[in-house]
Amino acid sequence: MNSNSNFFERSNYFVGQNAICSKSYDKYQIFNNKKENIGFVRERMTKGKKILRQVVGKTFLPAQIEIRSANGTLEVLLSRRSFFQSNKIVICDPRGNVLGCIKRRVNFFKSTYTILNQFDEIIAEISGNDKEWSFMITDASKSKIGSIDKKWEGIMKEIYSSADKFNVNIKTDFVNKNDKIAIFSSAIVMYMI
Repeated sequence: MNSNSNFFERSNYFVGQNAICSKSYDKYQIFNNKKENIGFVRERMTKGKKILRQVVGKTFLPAQIEIRSANGTLEVLLSRRSFFQSNKIVICDPRGNVLGCIKRRVNFFKSTYTILNQFDEIIAEISGNDKEWSFMITDASKSKIGSIDKKWEGIMKEIYSSADKFNVNIKTDFVNKNDKIAIFSSAIVMYMI
């Protein structure tokens, strides 16, 4: 983990795709509630993968997504290794140490993302309506600890004109910082993979 980083010490993150960026690049900016750019998310893609994605879609292809601070420092690396593991995404720190994983279950218009730590213990679950894009984050005891939705309540409307934006709200009082990292990473995975 980057010990000097304070990227995960906030409770609100506003994530949006810039209207001038092409959707095929999958690059998103991350803002705090003061409209300051605090980071970005991008997917590592070769030219061949970009072409293959247009043919078969992104759901079944291997993927690597980087979450970086505004100065370009790698904070988290997310990866789906193969078609056969398409429902499991591994969360790693900048050194490649596994922090946990995300497992996805889809049932009609409802998705559930189970977030596990590096010991395969459940730390949280994200569930909600895919159609309305409104999700609740609960901890292992089913207490609400956050939400993910497309309601930015006006704070960032003027920055992005695209509909590709969402707000992640997570309680800040986590004992284990890696748990919060895994939960925020899961919000990114929901939209990008």
